[in-house]
Amino acid sequence: MPAKGQKFFFGKYTNNNSKSSGYGKTYARAAILGTLDTEDIAEHMMNHGCVYGVDVIKGVLDKFFDCAIELLFTNYRIKMNGLGTLCMTLTSEGSDSAGEFTESKITKANIRLLPDATMDQQLSGKKLRERMSFTNIASSNFVSFDAVSGEGGEGGSDSGNGGGGGDDTPDIDDLP
Repeated sequence: MPAKGQKFFFGKYTNNNSKSSGYGKTYARAAILGTLDTEDIAEHMMNHGCVYGVDVIKGVLDKFFDCAIELLFTNYRIKMNGLGTLCMTLTSEGSDSAGEFTESKITKANIRLLPDATMDQQLSGKKLRERMSFTNIASSNFVSFDAVSGEGGEGGSDSGNGGGGGDDTPDIDDLP
């Protein structure tokens, strides 16, 4: 759990998508301070008083990831109590009838995390918002939002919702 009083950084951006109903409006975007890999997470866990060393924790995480991918690819969801559920989603082109639909119409497959919404965690929506405290990264003694987000301060969602509540998650193929 985050430390009491921990602030979550955000930056502001202006939606420049002229096709969006939110065109010209300013929205918040989560500031990403960096990316932690499996070894970083293992070290972080060890520093939280775990009796196992980084090598053992990393080994368990690596095995979990291998098994999770295997299970997802064999049509299982993976519920991680307290965090959420991993599942596969598909995007496809439509067909005029079920008989005309073929596998070739499937254009994307994605792994998604559905946040835990149980009473003890509530990791999505308004309940999560109520548990958080925010700081505009531009007003902190940190680095600029442009440098942290890697996206620049101007931008917007192509989803057409103004960027205020849509899915700005990049496609898995677009990730480095």
